[in-house]
Parts: sequence; C-alpha cells; structure tokens
Amino acid sequence: MIKLAGLPKKYAKMGFKKGWAAYKKVRSKPKVKTITTRKNKVKVAKVAKKRRSNKKQNKKSGMEKVLNSAVNMLLPVGYGYVRDRMSDAVNNLLDKTGIGQKIPVTAVTDEAVMLGAAWGIGKLGVNKSPLGRKALGIIKIVEKARIGEELSNIQQNKKIKDVSLL
Repeated sequence: MIKLAGLPKKYAKMGFKKGWAAYKKVRSKPKVKTITTRKNKVKVAKVAKKRRSNKKQNKKSGMEKVLNSAVNMLLPVGYGYVRDRMSDAVNNLLDKTGIGQKIPVTAVTDEAVMLGAAWGIGKLGVNKSPLGRKALGIIKIVEKARIGEELSNIQQNKKIKDVSLL
C-alpha cells in the first residue's frame, strides 16, 4: 500500500477521498470544556477555533509622508489667512440684515459663529474625507484656543479695573 501525503496507514487504506474525510473527522473535533452550574447540571461548551487572517498593512511611501506633513503645516496657515475675511463677511452680513442688533454680541460671538460654521460644514459631508476631517479638526482647535484667549483677556481687564478702583 502506498502512503498518501502524510495520512496514517489506517486511513490511507481507505483511499484518498474517504481516508482524508475520516482523518479530518477524527482530528478536527473541538476541545470540550465542562461548566458546572448550581444544580449540578453539566453544560458543554465548544472552544472556538482561532481565525487567522493575512491582512496587509498600509505602508505609506516617502512622497505620501512628505505631502501629509506639508498638508498638516499648511492647513492651519490657510485657515488663519482666510479666517479674518470670513469673520468680516459674517459681521457685514449681520450688520446689513439687522440680525446683529437682535443677537447679544459678546467677546466670543465671532468664535462661536465660526465653530458653528465648522460644525455645519461637517454635517454637510466634509467629515467623510480624511483631509476634510483634519481641516475641520484644526478649525475647531483654533476657535477653541481663541475663545480661551478672549476669556483670558476678559479676566485680565477685570483685574486691571479692580486694581484701578483701589
């Protein structure tokens, strides 16, 4: 009898197809683990087989890394360049329509409007692209930092006034 590709003699005698089927039945039984409960009933659980996958990792080329770092540096610069123009346009619109007189204006109103605009742009679907998500994230960080700066200025002005009263 010829030994078939790693099959034991017992299964090789059955032939290729039947031998492999019988061998797999015997060898591929899952391990059984017993779990006892309070009423001494025994439950049997089958241990899951490990799934292995060969996923390829995305490795960025050198040019992609350079472009990514350039975009990371240029996004805040571009937003800073455009922000004052956008702020002026919003203020002019509020003045022309008369909405600016109805809304209470504070030191952080401008920043709040820009944060709201970033939120609205994100809801329109810009968040779906990685570049758009990154740009909106930067806008939100900048506006939150400006709110903090305005709050600090307000606090400094109060301290100065308190000192002058003495």
